[in-house]
Amino acid sequence: MSHINNTPKNSQTNTPRNIDGVIRGKALKKTHQKSHTLHRKSVSKPSTPKKAPSKTVVKRTTTSQSAQTHARSPRIGKFADDTKLKPQSAPLAVHQPKAAPPVYSPNQTPATSLIDKHFDSIEVGDQEKLKKKPLLPFTKILTIPSVLVAVLIAGFVIYQQVPAVSMRLAAGRAGFDARLPETPAGFKVNGPIAFASGKVVINFSSNTDQRNASLTQQQSNLDSESLEVGELQANDVAYTEHVVGGQQVFIYDTSSATWVSGGVRYTLDGESGLSTTQILELVSSI
Repeated sequence: MSHINNTPKNSQTNTPRNIDGVIRGKALKKTHQKSHTLHRKSVSKPSTPKKAPSKTVVKRTTTSQSAQTHARSPRIGKFADDTKLKPQSAPLAVHQPKAAPPVYSPNQTPATSLIDKHFDSIEVGDQEKLKKKPLLPFTKILTIPSVLVAVLIAGFVIYQQVPAVSMRLAAGRAGFDARLPETPAGFKVNGPIAFASGKVVINFSSNTDQRNASLTQQQSNLDSESLEVGELQANDVAYTEHVVGGQQVFIYDTSSATWVSGGVRYTLDGESGLSTTQILELVSSI
């Protein structure tokens, strides 16, 4: 006997089954419901009425008022003085109107009016004292020519007192490089340095006695050999020869000397009483 399956075909095809054999329900189709709220972009925000701010009045009291209203404790025996706490008002400054400027006459200036008032307040005797006194005679002489004379006198004094300045001026006038040697010990340069064209003379005098000496510098074409042969030997002058720094020096008559250097002949003469050492020191200083 054959088994007849009465199960409808649609029940097998429409009923979902899983692998484990459990029959599951059919999934329902979900639909979204439209929103019933307002559209915020097209509707303005509702406004709420603002409450007026409440004004609170604060009553301020000063320190003095607070001290008067508050009760003082009987246990405190010393309180501050109330008079110091009271505000003190400064007196108001009163501005005085400015005085009107003085009115002057057409021929009167402010300066002259002040001078007139000053002289009016002085007595007659004092006015005579204030009169202009005549100039003294020496103030009239003090003119531009007198100033130039004073400058020339001051320059002449400097020329006499400063040997270095005097030597520069003398060398410039003589036209060659004249030099000032060191003054020997116990001597000084006596007076201004004399000069002429191609010649300079320096005079020395002793600080203690009548000794003196003169140093003459003169342009010359002689050399040491021609000076020795043509001047000293030709005139039979007794001399001694010395060398100072490669320079020949001829000493004669005890304290006189002569030598040639750089186209200039140097001659030391006079009753100086200088020793040979002092003469050679003088030569080396030029």
